[in-house]
Amino acid sequence: MESYYRCDGRSLEILYERWGPRLEEFLRRQNFSKESAEDLCEETFVQVMKTKNRQVARYDPQKGRFCTWLWGIARNLWRDAWKRRGQRLPVFARHPTQAADPVRETPDATLSPEDKVEAEKLRDVVHECVKRLPERERWVVNLWMAMDGAKLQDMAEVLGTSVPTVHRLFWNAIRLIRACLEQKGVR
Repeated sequence: MESYYRCDGRSLEILYERWGPRLEEFLRRQNFSKESAEDLCEETFVQVMKTKNRQVARYDPQKGRFCTWLWGIARNLWRDAWKRRGQRLPVFARHPTQAADPVRETPDATLSPEDKVEAEKLRDVVHECVKRLPERERWVVNLWMAMDGAKLQDMAEVLGTSVPTVHRLFWNAIRLIRACLEQKGVR
């Protein structure tokens, strides 16, 4: 961001290439349509561009990670859109809120063909278990993955809740995913 603020036009493009797909995928995993996720992701980066001419809303590395700041902008835009439509906000939006995959999207090249098939099956089972999580736990898991294994404090800031709440939800999600995997015969 600092290079963008110093008028390096390519730096915003690099940030978009890195974080745009993750943000978009995170939104899609929260039941946004592909088009809505794309629109919200683009609007988020438009807001990021606007911070170049403002001192108040700028990203400050002293205050936290870039992804925390970015997800906060997306959350605020998303909440505003829901309010404009007069709809009831989902759980984390009511409380002041290409993701990385829980299992690699592309299996390791060193795996045998049989192991690659097994890894893909496991990925599908994990995705199914994550989809079954209660809404709040699903948000926490997907956000953690989208933010590259973010710290609980960063996630709490994005979600607008306390660190102990995020900690509890995260560990509850892990417990539920383990139970789901066991139920499906994965050990």
